[in-house]
Amino acid sequence: MARPGVTYQDISTAALEVKGQGKNVTIENVRAVLGRGSIGTINNYLRKWKETQNSTQKIASKEHLPESLIALVKGLWEGVVTESTERFTPIEANYQQELAELKNELEKYKNNNQRWQKLFNQWQQEKIELANEKLTLEQALEFAHKEMATFHTKEESFYHQLQEKQHRIDELHRLHQQTQHNLEHYREAAREQRLLDQQQFEQQKQQLLFENKILKEELIVQREKLSDSQQRNAILSESYKILEMNHSQNINENEKLKTESIQLENQHQEYLVTAQNIQNQKNELQKKLETNDKLIVDFQANKKMLVKELDQANKELINMQNQLKLIGQEKWEIVQEKAMLEGQLKQLQQSLTKKRLKK
Repeated sequence: MARPGVTYQDISTAALEVKGQGKNVTIENVRAVLGRGSIGTINNYLRKWKETQNSTQKIASKEHLPESLIALVKGLWEGVVTESTERFTPIEANYQQELAELKNELEKYKNNNQRWQKLFNQWQQEKIELANEKLTLEQALEFAHKEMATFHTKEESFYHQLQEKQHRIDELHRLHQQTQHNLEHYREAAREQRLLDQQQFEQQKQQLLFENKILKEELIVQREKLSDSQQRNAILSESYKILEMNHSQNINENEKLKTESIQLENQHQEYLVTAQNIQNQKNELQKKLETNDKLIVDFQANKKMLVKELDQANKELINMQNQLKLIGQEKWEIVQEKAMLEGQLKQLQQSLTKKRLKK
């Protein structure tokens, strides 16, 4: 590569100067004019200049134009092309880099949006499952209220059998407590299992409902046995108290479910805020893309202006070539007129010579 300060234009100028001095255009003569530059650099540029001179000589001989004028026009044209290339290369590189960065940032925001959308869908599914569970518990509570009303109606008819069936009360009370303990155990197990593994929740829920159904069937059997005994009234009274306790526990569980629902709703609001932030970031990115589009439009407009300037330069070059052709044509006409005048002058001289000889 050429060292800093030595360019093709310097070599071309020095070569023309050497040629103007009437010397051969060699590496030594060009280096003597420049006073600097390596032999390899001068040799490369000088070879390129000679190739250009060959094409210039062909054009000059074809159009009858001076070689210096052709070389000057070609130098101007190469300078315009080089300057335009140097001006647009860094602009295009910066634009490509900014465009790649914006594409990467947009892809990152798209991935985040998909992840948040997935979390939001999962939360919606959990909310639906909790709503179904709440509905089931409300139906069970309503059924318990109906049973309590039925028990209260039958309480008076079985009150006189209280003393005779007291020993059966303790046994049934124990069985009922055991049943209640089993039911609470299964509920707690179902709740923990739901927290540990949401996918197995439905299966355990079905199992719990099945076991609850079995317990209710056992309770119905006990009630039928109680209807045959004389202590049914006391059993129903104790069952009423136990159902009251269950009712209170169901109310507490319902309050807990409401609290969880409120918490889920708060989480939903947080997800909405996050989604809004993502949308805002997306809008800002869109604005950046629009700004880049404007820069691209400006770049294209500048490019069109440069293209127009190049077209104008081409037109001027064509006009210059046309003028050179006209000058060459006028020169040819002048040469022809000169030849005609010289011929006339020779004829006039011959006629004068003949006249002198006659005299």
